[in-house]
Amino acid sequence: MTGNDLAKYALGLIGAYSSADGDAPAAADAEIALVHANLLRKSWNTQQLALHAIERATYSWPSATTSRTVGTTGNLVGTRPLAILRASVLIPGSTVENPVDVIGDEDYASIAMKTLTGDYMTALKYEPNLPTLGTITVWPVPTGAVFLSVHNKILLSTIVGQTDILVPESYEPALVTQLAKRIAPLFGKPWTAELEDVARGDWAAVKQANVRVPAELSMPAGFPGTGGGMTRSRFHGGQF
Repeated sequence: MTGNDLAKYALGLIGAYSSADGDAPAAADAEIALVHANLLRKSWNTQQLALHAIERATYSWPSATTSRTVGTTGNLVGTRPLAILRASVLIPGSTVENPVDVIGDEDYASIAMKTLTGDYMTALKYEPNLPTLGTITVWPVPTGAVFLSVHNKILLSTIVGQTDILVPESYEPALVTQLAKRIAPLFGKPWTAELEDVARGDWAAVKQANVRVPAELSMPAGFPGTGGGMTRSRFHGGQF
C-alpha cells in the first residue's frame, strides 16, 4: 500500500471519494489526507505498541564515561530510541556479552555512589529528552572502553504518495481506519458508531501484535537498595 492508496482508501471510507469520481481522489483532497497520515505516523511513533520492528545497534563506549547522547547528531550516532528495550555489553577481546539492566529514574536515583567504577556497566538509564537526541547514563562507570548494544523499536518512516508504506499487512486496516477517523471532520463527514467499532478492532489488533510479556528478573547482585531480593519487570518477546 502506497501513501496515495492510503489517502484514497481513507477518503473512500468516509464517503469523500468514490471510484465513480475517477481513478484517484482530487489532488487537494489527497494532499490533505497525506498531511494527516504523517501526523498520525508521528503520533504512533510515540507509542511502543504502535511500532512493530526492533533494531539492534552497537556503540563504542569510552572509558571513564558516565553519559552519552544518542541520535543522528549525538555522541553515539544512530537512531534516537523511543525507549531501550534490552541492552548488553561486550568487553574487547571477549566473545561473551553480559546483560545490562535497563532501569528507570527511581532506581537510578537510589544509587548512592553514582561514580562507582567497574570493568563494565551492569545497568543503564535512558532518557529521550530531545526531539532528535536521547541520553544514556550507565552504572557503574566502566574503567575501560567497551561495546554497548541496545535494542529499540524502529520508528515509522515518512508516508509519501507513490512510495510503499513499510509496515506489515496487518497494519494497513488500522492505518486506513485511523486516518479516516482523523480526517472525517475536515470533509464534513460523520464518523458512525459502526466505523468506530471497525477502527477500534483494527487498532486493537496492531497493539496486540506488539504486546511484550513482562518477566520478573532480579536486580544485579549488590545493586543499592535491593538487599539481594528486589525484582523489577523487564520485557522480552519479539525478534531480537
